[in-house]
Amino acid sequence: MKHLNVINDEKKAEWVDIVLFLSNIDHLDINRVQSWSHQFANITILSSDMISNYALPKEIRIVCYDSAKGRSEIWNDIVSESNSKWVLFLEDDEEFDADELKKINNPEPDKWIPARVIQFGKNEKRRQFFQMRLVPGLGKDIYDGVDLPDATRFITENSIQLSGKTLEICRVSDPVIHVNTDDEMALSNFSPQLYLVAGYRLLEEKKFAYAAGLFRTLLKKEKLLPFDRLAAVNGLASCYTEQYKWKKALALANESIEAEPQQFLPYLIKFKIFQLNKQWNESLDVLTLYHEILSESGYSRSNYEKFISLEETVTQLANLAIKTGLRKAALNFYEELFSLKKGNVDHTLLNILLVLSIELIEYEKSVFYFKKIFEEYLPDRLSEEKNQQLNDFLSMFMVNGWYDYPSEVYDMLYEQESENGEYRRRLIVTLSKTNRLDRARKIIVQNM
Repeated sequence: MKHLNVINDEKKAEWVDIVLFLSNIDHLDINRVQSWSHQFANITILSSDMISNYALPKEIRIVCYDSAKGRSEIWNDIVSESNSKWVLFLEDDEEFDADELKKINNPEPDKWIPARVIQFGKNEKRRQFFQMRLVPGLGKDIYDGVDLPDATRFITENSIQLSGKTLEICRVSDPVIHVNTDDEMALSNFSPQLYLVAGYRLLEEKKFAYAAGLFRTLLKKEKLLPFDRLAAVNGLASCYTEQYKWKKALALANESIEAEPQQFLPYLIKFKIFQLNKQWNESLDVLTLYHEILSESGYSRSNYEKFISLEETVTQLANLAIKTGLRKAALNFYEELFSLKKGNVDHTLLNILLVLSIELIEYEKSVFYFKKIFEEYLPDRLSEEKNQQLNDFLSMFMVNGWYDYPSEVYDMLYEQESENGEYRRRLIVTLSKTNRLDRARKIIVQNM
């Protein structure tokens, strides 16, 4: 997760009020709030609990809200009374890049910047949610809903444009776990995003027909923000995938990509279908596109987005390249994986890298990966298994006509263990092949 840069000597930004909504006092991080206070003049904490005993900077405003009220109502109250031109709402454990927000510096009032809320899970798994968190202090209600604040109606009715820029907000906790769909649907002005919350929950519960019905209902609505429409299309495609309606799923995934190439889930849907059908070339092609977008932009323009990590992506690509016989591409992907892991990889991957490098006549790479595998064992820590592996790899070197490096290795091993006939024999061969016949003869005579 991103952390805030503390800058003491810069002028504090006054155009925005940073509002932290706490659903539970346990989420209050004093250091985080103090770091914000170094860069922003206006900070408000919303809490249903008393927090007077906490060592907060005195200029930070504390507002105690009525826990019987929903978030939308509470946030609307803040927007209505704010003296700042803009208000940024944050929740619980969320963090953001303060420098990036300061660069935005008082955006256009009729062109709002959406927030990309990134939830970080275990094993680098991530989810992305689009929400309107940065809103102008207009003195009027912006949000509909109960605990799912949604500005769709206000944006569409007032011809508000959405900026191509986004503000990234990071968190660990689930941003919609608190949403009670029954309470939300009891309102006449409930949030369109509620269909996404309910639909994706049903999808996780494997109730695919019910989830598909909600996504179809949402897609019939005219007043819908673009990232929510994409999420509904992708949700419906996911339902079709799980129901083995692969032709429909692929058609929707292609439709989604055509509407907005910079997203992830439709590519992953296509990848899953191609994998299930053992269409390895198609799998490789679509995952390559996913990899390019993930590497270049790192984010999607769709709501309710799911990611597989760059590391997992590259691993899958390398394996697919092997399956499709693209060994050069496989080497490139495995090397990217090596780089992503900063060289901290197991010997299985190193062995693959070495074999591919040798097969593809990449001499310098072959020597590099050989050293990575064997340096810690040379010259006197080779087990019987490791010794056999060393001989096998160096034999592959020699098949390529590379005798110089094997000669260096066997020279070192022979010096350490001159009674080893295997080392002696192999050293003599490599010396002969590198025109060092005098040295080869000397060793033969010494051992007669």
